[in-house]
Amino acid sequence: MKHSELLQTLQNLTNHKPTQSELGKILGKATNSIGARAMRDSSYSIDEIKKINDYFNIDLFNQTFIDDIHDDSGEITVDYYPEVLASCGNGTFELSQVKEKIKIPRMCIRHYFPLSQYSVVNAYGDSMLPAIQNNDKLVVEMLNGAQIRDNNIYIFFYDDKIFVKRLVQNVDSIAIISDNPDKEIYPTRFIEKEAMNDIHLIGRIVGLIRTMN
Repeated sequence: MKHSELLQTLQNLTNHKPTQSELGKILGKATNSIGARAMRDSSYSIDEIKKINDYFNIDLFNQTFIDDIHDDSGEITVDYYPEVLASCGNGTFELSQVKEKIKIPRMCIRHYFPLSQYSVVNAYGDSMLPAIQNNDKLVVEMLNGAQIRDNNIYIFFYDDKIFVKRLVQNVDSIAIISDNPDKEIYPTRFIEKEAMNDIHLIGRIVGLIRTMN
């Protein structure tokens, strides 16, 4: 299990994301050693996962937890929000509690991880062309406020709207980038340091489902 996957799984299961110092104490490692793993997104050994299991009194290997959402057919069951429009344009805000369970092919998810939580929302607009088209169904790995990994495409909440954009974290700003090459219509925006905390990451786009016309 990679460092980023471990932190996300712990947050999902315990509502707590341990610091590098906490992980170091649990594993008997120096904080800078954990920091180096975070930088490389290195994997943890089975013995280390067992120590983390014991410390948090959870079971990362518990297949009962996984079986509720996964099956043996190569599909997984996810929440689909048909009334949530993730804007690939200038931003839209269409939030709904309406959801339904659907099955999607596991193979459509990039870097699939069994303990991650996935959802599906609808794309709206053309700012992320050619990668994302209007009306694509986007597979979202839910993040619950995790940090930005540069140059990934995210769904996020900002300025009372939901967006799907590529994000790059700088020292004193966050770049919000549209893939559409027409920069007159879709210029790169920058969220300055004082407003960076106003961005709430909902999830990372890890796949899409497209209906051929």
